[in-house]
Amino acid sequence: MRIILRALPFVLALFAALIAPPAHAQVEQPPPVIERLEPTSGPPGTVVQMIGRYFRPGQQVRLAGQPVEVLSQMPNRWTLRIPQGAQSGRIAVEVPGITTTIGPEFRVLAAAPPPVITDLQPRAVAPGAEVRIVGENFSPRITENLVTLGGVGVVVRTATPNELVVIVPPTAQTGRFTVRVAGSGETVAPFDLQIGVPLAITGFSPAVGAPGTQVTISGSGFHSSPRAQQVFIGNTAVRVVSASPTAIVIEVPPSATSGVIMVDIRRTGRAYSSTPFVVQAAPVVASFDPPAGPPGSMVRVRGSNFGTDVRVVQVIFGNVPGVVRGLSAQEIVVEIPQGAASGPISVIVNGVGPVRSSGVFSVLSAPAIADFQPRSGGVGTEVVITGSGFSPVAAQNRVSISGVAAQVIAAAPTQLRVRMPAAASGPIQVEVQNAGTARSGQPFVVTTPPFIARFEPAQGLPGSVVTIHGASFGNNAALVEAAIGDRRMQLRSVTDQRIEAVIPEGATSGQLRVTVRLQGSAQSQQVFNVLGAFTVSGLEPANAYPGQWLTIRGSGFTPTGMEVRFAGVPTPVPYTFVSSAEIRVVVPMGASSGALAVRTADGREASPRVDVTPPPGGMAITSVESRGCVRQGCTVIVRGHGFGARPNDQWVTFGGQRVRVRRASPVELELNVHRRMMGTATFRVQTRSGQSAESAAVTLQ
Repeated sequence: MRIILRALPFVLALFAALIAPPAHAQVEQPPPVIERLEPTSGPPGTVVQMIGRYFRPGQQVRLAGQPVEVLSQMPNRWTLRIPQGAQSGRIAVEVPGITTTIGPEFRVLAAAPPPVITDLQPRAVAPGAEVRIVGENFSPRITENLVTLGGVGVVVRTATPNELVVIVPPTAQTGRFTVRVAGSGETVAPFDLQIGVPLAITGFSPAVGAPGTQVTISGSGFHSSPRAQQVFIGNTAVRVVSASPTAIVIEVPPSATSGVIMVDIRRTGRAYSSTPFVVQAAPVVASFDPPAGPPGSMVRVRGSNFGTDVRVVQVIFGNVPGVVRGLSAQEIVVEIPQGAASGPISVIVNGVGPVRSSGVFSVLSAPAIADFQPRSGGVGTEVVITGSGFSPVAAQNRVSISGVAAQVIAAAPTQLRVRMPAAASGPIQVEVQNAGTARSGQPFVVTTPPFIARFEPAQGLPGSVVTIHGASFGNNAALVEAAIGDRRMQLRSVTDQRIEAVIPEGATSGQLRVTVRLQGSAQSQQVFNVLGAFTVSGLEPANAYPGQWLTIRGSGFTPTGMEVRFAGVPTPVPYTFVSSAEIRVVVPMGASSGALAVRTADGREASPRVDVTPPPGGMAITSVESRGCVRQGCTVIVRGHGFGARPNDQWVTFGGQRVRVRRASPVELELNVHRRMMGTATFRVQTRSGQSAESAAVTLQ
């Protein structure tokens, strides 16, 4: 038994050796697989992505047998750089001593020409400025251009084959640019970039101010032209009032808030102040309570931006400052001083202001009525009461007549405007809250004035009858007067709600007025149109061709409502009103000789004869009419003769710039002139047949 136990370890070892696999079969790895290359061609120095599977450290890459530099390794992607002197061929991955995997072909192209620098724009700048490096053979990819200035790296902002825009480093010194382009070589600028005074802000004064304050910024590297630099307080752009190389004067805008001052000069850089500018907002007076009171009483002024330092706050009544008894950022408690005058309340905080209240504070005294006008009127009459001691707050004045309250429409310390109620005649009484009562010495007489609701007809000749409808005319014609303008009308009949009157000779258009003795007057809202004699006395010219302006002279013309019709044209043509004695029309296409019908709105008509002739031979421009310029441009009507019947039959220019023809006929062109062409110039029309015409100078704006 002991012999068997001693031999057991050797038996187990022998058994393990018999069942173990061969050594080379224990760690077998799959060979690398190359799926694709990105890109598949390029000059020496090109960076290539080799994409595939089973890439591992220790493997070697070759192109046409030549070793290739591996820049980075990932399990399924290796980054390669094509070496100098490489030739086109297949990419291969070697597993030393085991296998070689052949991948896709890479085509080696001729190397790009080296970069060339021909100019710097500008050649003298301050640190932080932009410089344009002008030349050739730069890469349009920013990352493929390595730029240094005196050995210091420079940021490239934009790149094209012929220009690089770079930012000069803050620590840069006068020196030369070096540009290296990946795969193409490098070049050094043939001249120095001169580094001048740096852009910097050393201080500003004052340090605190309200909107509208002018602040002087001190420093270096500023531009002497105010427009050459932009200045900001925080994120708010400000107006530059004046500038020199060492100082800029700005104005704080209303929208500014406290913040650091920044000066931005294009192609030069930016500079920031070391401390913020503090915007002291103007105080805001939103309301006050109570709205009126005697000297010695307290008023609460509510708003914002008052602060908490009572020493820098002033509240002024008229020209007299009150005594501040309490203060918070949103409220001031102030005592009304002796000698205070009614008016807006003014607040000054830390020298900013005065800011006045929108409402008026009334310093109260005993009320008194000096006068009122009118002395009589019907229910609803507005009466103006003048005196003193009134409250500017309408609700604090109670006005009554014979014990009936009147509506207070508006109030001021020396005047009240009220609307009279339905009450008996009597003195006017004014009671001012907390100040007393006043009574007028004369009574107000309550009347029942007439009222005009409407009239018919709306127009007519002298001698025609107009019927006026309304109320409170009475039934006694001897107490009633009707008039149009300053002309009295003859009355045909009078009832309490209706009057018939005759339009007098010599009357002109105007509102109708009815006056009832001892009761008042009423005036119509509408205007009665008195028609004048209508005649057509002549045409100029007597012979006209389509597209030509025709002047019609006579009398009784109106700005609207008339019709002008030509023989041969089924619809009226628009007319231009010059005066009651003259209108103008354009002879339309299709018009023929014969009667020219001119008709008024009330049906009267005149029919002078007009002879329509063919347009003259050749081409000419007789008039130019602008239909009004808007943001998109102008619609212009060019009239004359000899034009093409279609828009494309001619070319039209304005000041040498071609304009669009929207509509065309032989005598009229409708044009669309673009907004950017506005100004003074001539229109020129040229047809395909070679005829041309030019207008007089025209101003479009």
